[in-house]
Amino acid sequence: MNKFTRGIALVLLGLTVIMTFLGAVGSICISWFPEQYDFPALVPYKPVYQTATIFTFVAGGLGLAALIGWLRRKPWAYRLALAALILGLLTAGTKMFFSARLRGSTAPTNIRFYLTAVTLLAWLAWGRRAEVPGDGSANGPAEGTGSSAGVTLLLVLGGLLVWSTPWWAGASHFILGYNWVRVLEPHLWLAGGLMLAAAAWRMGRAWARRTRPAPAAQELRAARGRA
Repeated sequence: MNKFTRGIALVLLGLTVIMTFLGAVGSICISWFPEQYDFPALVPYKPVYQTATIFTFVAGGLGLAALIGWLRRKPWAYRLALAALILGLLTAGTKMFFSARLRGSTAPTNIRFYLTAVTLLAWLAWGRRAEVPGDGSANGPAEGTGSSAGVTLLLVLGGLLVWSTPWWAGASHFILGYNWVRVLEPHLWLAGGLMLAAAAWRMGRAWARRTRPAPAAQELRAARGRA
């Protein structure tokens, strides 16, 4: 894969993992306490929602492990990513099916479903080109793969995605006159802020490396100073 394609693959998988975790956390309320949120129709289906939520957390964990492994050039990461995406697609589809029947809406799970589907199709289309060659002995991505820029872009987009959750998920969580996403707002601001701070740190480090004189130039200057 070239640098641009690898960066796109990284960002797609990373955003899908973030959305998967957001979907899992956001489903806890209706999976375990639907009667407290004015969803009496969901009470008989609590085991279904609880199972789907648990496996959504599993899908997110597998996706995160695959993402880290892929960045570290592990040969198993590609297949693990596919497994995580398929599991995430199944959990999102299950929630959408029952939510459409029981509460007349699939939002915001439909966003996660379509994003996961696009990511899965893209990774399947790339096929073996997305598999990272090597014996897994490297500690990080090879130079020139575009992974470094991709990680920074992922942190920026991920931070903005987390920060904007009360807005894009609020409509489906406006219950009894209150946007219940705002219960998690401090945690969302913290998580998104950490991602953006990490992105800023990476950009600053990259800028410092580019502006730092080359070792040969430094030695030449030192020799001229001694002369």
